[in-house]
Amino acid sequence: MTVNDQLVSFVLTVGIGLVAGFFYDFYRVVRDLLRLRKTALFVGDLIYWLTLTAVVFVLLLLCNQGEMRFYVLLGLSLGAFLHMKFLSPGTRRIILFIFRLAHRALLFILALWSLLWRVVAFPFKIIFLSVVLPCRWTSGACTAVGRGTARLIKRGSAPVRSRMRDGAARFSRLFGRGRKNK
Repeated sequence: MTVNDQLVSFVLTVGIGLVAGFFYDFYRVVRDLLRLRKTALFVGDLIYWLTLTAVVFVLLLLCNQGEMRFYVLLGLSLGAFLHMKFLSPGTRRIILFIFRLAHRALLFILALWSLLWRVVAFPFKIIFLSVVLPCRWTSGACTAVGRGTARLIKRGSAPVRSRMRDGAARFSRLFGRGRKNK
């Protein structure tokens, strides 16, 4: 490997270090927004470092065929340091701004969806109110009348019982179902 190739590889590893710093800032913003507890923080850190290790490994394979030399470690460290020292505060603000913007866009879409749902459901509500409610009111009235009648019958009011007996007897005589008199 020539010195020129090594210099290009060093610059690429500094870039990989910058990318690693960016991903760390992204993870920090997500972690702060989600307010992770100890166990979730441990799992999140583990996933972050495993993912970052795989990404750095693939990028190193692409840029210098996976050769690990001192300048590669120096380039990764220098890139991460430069990002954390100079770019991190601005990067975190931009990432947080994007998340807030996405949150507002999602809320707007949900509000729009809710409004659209209300517009579509309105005719069905009108039908429901014009058909079902009168049926409920009629049903309630019939139930009230039936309960009132049942209370009168259960109380044992003599006039009602005698009229019912008279009505049953007349019915039986009309249709021939009564007892025959001897």
